[in-house]
Amino acid sequence: MIPVAGAALAIALGATLDVSAGEDVAGALARARPGDVVRLGRGTHRGSLGRASGIAVEGAGAGETVLVPPEGEDGLVATGAATLRGLSIHAGPGRSGLKVLGGTVRLEDVALSGGSCGAFVDGGTLAGRGVDLAGEYGLLVRTGHVTLEGGSARGSGAGIGTLGGEISIRRFDVVGPAREAGVSVSRGSASLEVVTIRAPGPSGIAVSGGGRVEGTALTIAGAVELRGILGDCVQ
Repeated sequence: MIPVAGAALAIALGATLDVSAGEDVAGALARARPGDVVRLGRGTHRGSLGRASGIAVEGAGAGETVLVPPEGEDGLVATGAATLRGLSIHAGPGRSGLKVLGGTVRLEDVALSGGSCGAFVDGGTLAGRGVDLAGEYGLLVRTGHVTLEGGSARGSGAGIGTLGGEISIRRFDVVGPAREAGVSVSRGSASLEVVTIRAPGPSGIAVSGGGRVEGTALTIAGAVELRGILGDCVQ
C-alpha cells in the first residue's frame, strides 16, 4: 500500500482553492500555500501546473477533469513533493504529462499522456494507484524509484521503458503495438506482478544492457514479427 497518512494530514490542515473550467489555473497555484489543495472542477482546463514542489491538485476524476498544457509545455515538472488525484493531463508533441525530477510524487485515479511520455522519471520517487499512461513511452524511467498498482500503459516505443532506476508494477495492463517491446528494460530493474502484456509488437519483454526483470503471474500474448525481428514473449 502507498503511505498516505502524512499527505492526508497536510491536506487536512490546509485550505482548498476551487478552480472552475476556464478559470486561471496558474493564478490558483501561485496563491496556494504548503498544505493547500488546488481543486479543478469538471471540464477542460487550459494551462500547465508548471515546475513545482509541495503541490496538491485534485479533480473530479480521470476523464472528468482534463488539463491541457500549452504547446511546448509539460503538464507538471515535479522537483519535490506533489500529489495528483482524480484528473487527466494531456500534453502535446515532444512533451510529458508528468516529469518527476526529485521528491516524492503520489498519484491516484490519474491518466497521463504526452507526445513523448505519459510519465518520465529522472530522480525521486513516483508512487500511484489507478494510473493510466500513454505516449511514445507510457512510462520512461532514467533514475529513481517507481511503484504503481492498478492501471495501464501503452506507447509506440514501449509501454514501459527503463534506462536505469527501479520499478515495481502490480496489476497492470500493457498494450501495444510498440517498436521495442511492451516492457523494455535497458539497465535498471523491473519487478512485474500480475501484469498482462497484449499485442506488444516484436516482444512482450525485452531486456538488454545488464537490465534485470523479475516476474510473477505474467500473461504475454500477441507478439508478432516486426522488421525481421521474430515475435517473442521475452527477448
